[in-house]
Amino acid sequence: MANINIKSNQKVLVTANPKDASNYATTDYFNGPNWSTPDSALVNLSASGFSQTCEVSAKGIPGVATITIQAQVNPGGVIKTTSFTVTVEAGPLDHFDPSFGTPVAL
Repeated sequence: MANINIKSNQKVLVTANPKDASNYATTDYFNGPNWSTPDSALVNLSASGFSQTCEVSAKGIPGVATITIQAQVNPGGVIKTTSFTVTVEAGPLDHFDPSFGTPVAL
């Protein structure tokens, strides 16, 4: 499974690049690609219709999101699926958040 890391304040454009069994580029499919994720708390997916590309935008929360690309080979035919992960990492330093221990006697 492929993986990409982005910061919590970033987005990335992903291209499906459909290939045949011999690893040659193809557009010979009926329905797709369709982009989805069960991790919508971490990322937004922006693809209009059955688009070859999808913009994956972090929602500001660190974590690992799985993205799935699906396409149907022919009407009523097999559905091919590929998944990859997007690891959302903390963004650049913005400020400090001090924490304090319990005060003790001198």
